Amino acid sequence: MAIYHCSIKPISRSKGRSAAAAAAYRAGEMIADMRTGETHDYSRKRGVAHAEIVTPPGCAWQPTRAELWNTAEHAERRRDACVAREHEVALPLELSDAQRLDLTRAYAADLAARHGCAVDFAIHEPRRDAPADQQNWHAHVLCTTRVVEGQGLGQKCDRERAGRDRRADLAAERQRWATLCNEHLAAVGLPQRIDHRSLADQGVDQRPTQHQGPQAAAIERSGRQPRRRRQRADRDSHQRAPVPRAERAEQAARRGLLQAGKTVAAERVLAARGRREQARDQINRRYEQIKEINKELKALRRPVIKGRARKSPLIQLILAPLALANFARRARLEREKQAELVAIDARRRELAEARQYLSELAKQETEAARQLPDLETSRRAAVADAQAQMAAAQLAAQRTMEEQHKPAPAAPARPPEPSTPAPPPPAAQPSRSRGMSM
Repeated sequence: MAIYHCSIKPISRSKGRSAAAAAAYRAGEMIADMRTGETHDYSRKRGVAHAEIVTPPGCAWQPTRAELWNTAEHAERRRDACVAREHEVALPLELSDAQRLDLTRAYAADLAARHGCAVDFAIHEPRRDAPADQQNWHAHVLCTTRVVEGQGLGQKCDRERAGRDRRADLAAERQRWATLCNEHLAAVGLPQRIDHRSLADQGVDQRPTQHQGPQAAAIERSGRQPRRRRQRADRDSHQRAPVPRAERAEQAARRGLLQAGKTVAAERVLAARGRREQARDQINRRYEQIKEINKELKALRRPVIKGRARKSPLIQLILAPLALANFARRARLEREKQAELVAIDARRRELAEARQYLSELAKQETEAARQLPDLETSRRAAVADAQAQMAAAQLAAQRTMEEQHKPAPAAPARPPEPSTPAPPPPAAQPSRSRGMSM
């Protein structure tokens, strides 16, 4: 069945990746990276059905794979540069090998013509050691991020420039692959079609599935079920299970309390943060005042008259009142400085209390968030107990009905008793009369 899959991923140095290594792996070849001095040898890799390099129309430069990607690596100077961009697409199973090659080649030529870059594609066939997964035909399409100019690479492609709408570019590329694939399916007379849109955009009322790798797909096609899907099925069955009305009301009340607690905690956090910022501002202002006081003190310590003139009695007599005034002013500034330091210590204590309060609120919020999974676990346990009791009651009722409708066993026939002759009737005895004495 033709399915849609098109993912676009960057090959960036910031992730520690190399375009030469990526091209060597996808094509199953050996490439020496001239920038790092490493040799990437994947010549023994199996499963590469075809690999080819496509350049823009009218380009006279036909480089080898090693030459192309070493040129791409050499053209980038930044240590976080994006050297290449990979398009990974799923090929329809209904097409033949030659038709899949034509489709991939046409897609690579379209990319090269639209962006002016060089394209290196490789078609991978399904793994031979997985008999249950013989539908995983896909292609890796590597594109340079720079346009082909002369006998090398020039400036960046338009889609790689800063300020581009990446979402719109991605949507356009995904739509282009769907259109091109559907055109090739229709050209060979196949009714299958693919769609790059989501199920919601298509108007299909169906739960979206999650992408599975080749191993999970092989397990599913062999008749078994992957572990992740089993867990999801169990979770869905718990969610669909009936919950008693009283338990639902209790859960709603607990959720309401937790939500109210979260709201109050959020308000307290905002208030505590406000107090913390206010204390920080006051500390900064008082530090500025201390700096001004220090400047004044430094100015007062400077001698007004230098040299031997200061030792003159007349000069000392003139400077005596000034020294007293400076001493008094210095004492006053020192007192103000100490007061500012005391105020700063108080604000620091307020700041520490606000931080402690924020940490306590964070702990409360974490505890409230931790109670929700416990609530869900208790609900699942209650649902499981209710289901078990219901099943036991149904089984008992079924057994009772079977016993009631079961016919009673017939009593065994008693053997006939042997007939015995009836005893003779008793003989009649003569009556005796006694005479009465006179």
